[in-house]
Amino acid sequence: MAARTSSPTISNSKSFLAKAWEARKELLDKEKRGFAQFFYLTLCGHIESELSKVICLRLFFIRRGVNWEDAPPVIHSDNGTDQECSNGPLAASIRQMAEKLEAEVESAPLLRLIDIFSRVFPENLQDILGSELSKDMLALGAIRNVFAHGRNLIMDFEDGEDLNSFKGTLDRNPLQKPAERLKLAGIIENLDINLRNIHDFHSKFYGDEAMLYFYRAAQSIETKLGSFSTYLPEQNMSGLSTLPPLGP
Repeated sequence: MAARTSSPTISNSKSFLAKAWEARKELLDKEKRGFAQFFYLTLCGHIESELSKVICLRLFFIRRGVNWEDAPPVIHSDNGTDQECSNGPLAASIRQMAEKLEAEVESAPLLRLIDIFSRVFPENLQDILGSELSKDMLALGAIRNVFAHGRNLIMDFEDGEDLNSFKGTLDRNPLQKPAERLKLAGIIENLDINLRNIHDFHSKFYGDEAMLYFYRAAQSIETKLGSFSTYLPEQNMSGLSTLPPLGP
């Protein structure tokens, strides 16, 4: 008989995040930035972990919670003769689809998980989270991708006559979505970026205000995911976890 065990890695990251948050003020500037990058990776990893749990639990009940073979047979009429047809072949197909989708969920990134969610549940994830939280989730995914893959923070500028007139553009910039969310929250004052303030603009993403903004968004997302299911067995077996409280 085949068997599998699992050990959640995200719990280790969350435990370290809480400890490192307490010590962040003792870090040098580059160390603080490194911690901030880890912070965003952990938040996004947490959301991905919770999403995958919700999806896999539904797929588990599809595979194991419903005894498809006990469903009444289908009456099939052939040349005027009625025959009872077992649902066994349909049950095998349903289980196989659920198993393959569950295997995909195990390694799917955020955007793919959002897509799979809409295929598994009749509810739309954006409707569950609300428009603003959905935008926060996508923004967190965008900033996570920059840091997870070690990409440079880039900015394209339009031509200008002096340093102040070289205007930065966020079009197609990976920081566009997170910058817009922080602008709406008042953490970034404006998006008029030039060569003189580009360093300050990038610094905003490493500051406590930005990190806490996305932290609170992630907490709200986990709460929404933990309470949306209308299927009681899922509520009793969700196994969803929460982010650790942060000190001052």
